[in-house]
Amino acid sequence: MPISRRHKNFQGRNFNKKRRTDALSRSARSTLMSRVRASGSRMEASFVAILGSRCKETFKANDPTVLGKPDLVFRELKVCIFLDSDFWHGWQFPRWKHLMKSQFWRNKIQRNRERDKEVTRKLRREGWTVIRFWEHNLRGKIQNAVTAVTLTVFSKRRSLTSERRLKIPGGRSKSFPRIPNSPRSNRTSAVSGCPNQRREF
Repeated sequence: MPISRRHKNFQGRNFNKKRRTDALSRSARSTLMSRVRASGSRMEASFVAILGSRCKETFKANDPTVLGKPDLVFRELKVCIFLDSDFWHGWQFPRWKHLMKSQFWRNKIQRNRERDKEVTRKLRREGWTVIRFWEHNLRGKIQNAVTAVTLTVFSKRRSLTSERRLKIPGGRSKSFPRIPNSPRSNRTSAVSGCPNQRREF
C-alpha cells in the first residue's frame, strides 16, 4: 500500500486524508460551532494588553462604525488592525476545504475570505492603513506584531503632526526644503529596539 505524503500547514492538518462522516448530529455541531467566539478571544486579549502597554495612542476594540468592524482602530490616524483566525478566515483554505463536513461551513469560510479582501480594498481607498495578522503569525510572536503596529502608528502620528505644523491661514500648505544635515532629518524611530520599517501581514 503506497504511503501518502503528509503536508502540513500552520494548523497541522493532513491534507491527504479523506473526509469522514461527522460523528456529531447537525444540531450538536451547530451548537458547538456557535460557541466559537468572534471577538474577545485569548489571542486578542493578549495582543491588546501588550499593545496598550507599549503604545500611547488611543485605540478602540471592535469598532462597529468602521467597515469590517476591525479588531483595533486608531481612528484619528486612520489605522485599523485585523486579527484573523486561521480557521474562520480561511488560511490556505483551498488546500483543506474538502475536509469540511458541511457545505454550509465551506460557503461561510469562502464568503469570509472574499469579504476580507473587499473590506481591505475599500478601507484603503478611503485612506485607511490596514494591517492584517494571521493567527499563526501571533503564536509566540505577539511582540513582533505589536512592534509592527507601533512603528506604523508612530509614523502616521509624525506625518499628521508635520502636516498640521505646515498648515497656514487660507487653507494652503507650504512646503519647506529638507536640510540634509539637520538633526530632524537624522532622527530615527522612537520605538526602542525596533527596526525603522513597517510590515503589513
